[in-house]
Amino acid sequence: TGSEGCDDDGYYGEIIEVIYNKDEFDDVRAIVVSDANLDMTVGDTKTLEVLAIYNGTTAPKVLDNSKLTFSVNTDGTTYVSVNSAGLVTALAEGSAVIKVVVTNHTTLDSAVAVNVEAA
Repeated sequence: TGSEGCDDDGYYGEIIEVIYNKDEFDDVRAIVVSDANLDMTVGDTKTLEVLAIYNGTTAPKVLDNSKLTFSVNTDGTTYVSVNSAGLVTALAEGSAVIKVVVTNHTTLDSAVAVNVEAA
């Protein structure tokens, strides 16, 4: 009857954008640890959660810890340990800093301040 719209059989489609030679971290502006000041008691364990902060309007995303490298900066005393999966173990009373780096993008890094108290 001359009316236009979607009242009849509509056509629907899906658009997929494929960008070649683009790494998943190319649009990441920074990484942050969700709990950047971590208070622990000797014997405690906690897995770090790291988020990617993107350029533009993309929401932050939790990263797979297997794509990250974790290391403990110490003054010679071991207060905490961290494994390759980001599991932090509180070993002794004191403070330490854990550095987190995207394995293949070393300019993307963050840190966690860990304070360990006696049990």
